[in-house]
Amino acid sequence: MIEISTDELKQKLNMIISHIEKGEKCIVIKEGKPIAEIAPLENYTPSWKRRVEKITLPNGTSVQDYVEAERNC
Repeated sequence: MIEISTDELKQKLNMIISHIEKGEKCIVIKEGKPIAEIAPLENYTPSWKRRVEKITLPNGTSVQDYVEAERNC
């Protein structure tokens, strides 16, 4: 685990990010007190890659089918 001051973090951000990418955590120190922890994300999937359930209308029609039918009218 890395401990780093806010001033040093500003100067060495790229280096710290490299360590975090490798799995290390970083504690940010301001005026001698820890104020934040920067840690790598675990099992992160961007929202645009997440699987979403199909939405159906009360009559059982999928929203996708409904929209396509409306476009063809």
